[in-house]
Amino acid sequence: MNLPEGKIATLPNDTYNTHVSVGTVVDYLKKAAELFGDEYERIKQEMRESHICNYDDTGQRVDGENQWLWTFISKEANIVLDEEEHG
Repeated sequence: MNLPEGKIATLPNDTYNTHVSVGTVVDYLKKAAELFGDEYERIKQEMRESHICNYDDTGQRVDGENQWLWTFISKEANIVLDEEEHG
């Protein structure tokens, strides 16, 4: 969802009084991309082929640049995409 790794690390640190480093967050995000990347791409393709798919988008500023957050919802799945361009 385009959160900086430092902000992601603050959640367990503040909530559970633990120490999760930014490096640990980066490692876990890379691992998640490896583990779920194929499934994520499959869901995106399913959304493209779906006859009924609702979506919503919203603009956001990231590091001073405009980006777009898209949510696509079908009967079977929900996916969120973060894009630098709208359209």
